[in-house]
Amino acid sequence: MNYVSVNYSPVKSFVFPGGEVGVVVNNYADIKRLDVTAFLYNSEAFMQLAMATNALRNQGFGRQVTFNLKLPYFPYARQDRICNEGEAHGVQAMASLINSLEYDSVTVYDPHSEAVQAAVKNCIVTPQWVLAGSMLSGLIVKQKWELVSPDAGAEKKVNTLAKQLGSWGLTPPVHYAAKVRNLANGQILSTRFDGNVEGKNLVIVDDICDGGRTFIELAKVLKEKGANKVALYVTHGIFSQGLDVLKEHIDQVYCIHAFNAERSDFLTIA
Repeated sequence: MNYVSVNYSPVKSFVFPGGEVGVVVNNYADIKRLDVTAFLYNSEAFMQLAMATNALRNQGFGRQVTFNLKLPYFPYARQDRICNEGEAHGVQAMASLINSLEYDSVTVYDPHSEAVQAAVKNCIVTPQWVLAGSMLSGLIVKQKWELVSPDAGAEKKVNTLAKQLGSWGLTPPVHYAAKVRNLANGQILSTRFDGNVEGKNLVIVDDICDGGRTFIELAKVLKEKGANKVALYVTHGIFSQGLDVLKEHIDQVYCIHAFNAERSDFLTIA
């Protein structure tokens, strides 16, 4: 699979019998700006990026060419602290690898943790409100959606999105949910929601959907409280358990990009 493109042209990649990644890049001898996009969904993708970067630099540009990297998804951003002795700080580890490639700018879409911008050199963050605003604004007008923050970690971003929508003349209410966790192992015990959503159309807003349990449990509560429709917007759709697990309780899913799914009537990808 091709995970890397240069100036919007996919890099040719292959894997040797021994498992090592190889790439072939086009000749960009007359280019003054190189825009590299990499979807870092696994270790093979990172090696494609590293090999493509090396191949480009071997074309002899020196510093006369601007090297720009766009990472729609920044991996390991959820590992932004050390909780127990012997653990790794995932953001620091991944940032070290990215920094070693020496890009002049690194644009990241809606990273899970603010630690990413602090750790990555020349980092430019495209925030959630920029990505979500244009996608959701029309639907908010048509279906009178109201926003739902699924937990405390999402509140700041959802409030910022609501503020931006307000500057465009839209004023969707924001509802707040909370997760009750087992402090010993981090497992979610229950979802708490106290708002009045009887007959309303709601969109849960967050940055990542992995397996989806947080959103399934919240959607159950919202439907039990009388919500008419419950949609989900996430910037990064990992969908590690597939989409079928979401369909029973969530009416529609929207995302900027998806790891393991394709556009469908149920899933809208920007």
